[in-house]
Amino acid sequence: MYHTEVYIKASTVDELKKEAWDIEKFEGFCKQCKNYGKVWSCPPYDFSVKEYLDKYKNIYIVGVKLIFDEETLSTINTKEKISSYTTKTLHFMKNKIMYEMLNLEKLYPNSISLSAGGCNLCENCSKLNNKSCLHPDLMRYSLESLGFDVGKISSNLLNFELKWATETRLPDYFSLIAGIMTNENISNLENNINL
Repeated sequence: MYHTEVYIKASTVDELKKEAWDIEKFEGFCKQCKNYGKVWSCPPYDFSVKEYLDKYKNIYIVGVKLIFDEETLSTINTKEKISSYTTKTLHFMKNKIMYEMLNLEKLYPNSISLSAGGCNLCENCSKLNNKSCLHPDLMRYSLESLGFDVGKISSNLLNFELKWATETRLPDYFSLIAGIMTNENISNLENNINL
């Protein structure tokens, strides 16, 4: 199994843009993904990302580490086991983080959360059928889909590196990076996050 550690770092949107924003570079990476242009939470967008970000002054980065115990590291040791375990575990945690971040939006009006990775609310996104998002109340954009370098944010702001599985071994931990943007100053954010 695993346990979680939560890391929170406050910044301004302008400062984060200076340190870790390269929309052209990261949209280039997005273009190589199977979801590009096929899901509402991924580029290309029909709005200006810069204008979307510039509506907010402050950003609070929330990093969640899933730290695996030794038994899990030793028994989840084949490509198939790693793929299955990773999919199940990350899906569960991404949803848990999503609901925690949506709860923060309720606590801090006029804020918007940023998801930990891509949206997985629907098995098949309605965008494929040229229909509106079925869950606009729940769907949020990720930092990376808006052009942010999550690896740089993790190492420079949260002080831990992103880790990846190999074909035969889980990393010591996985990490998921979310956030919330607001024009307010939030103190004691950690008291309102239950992960």
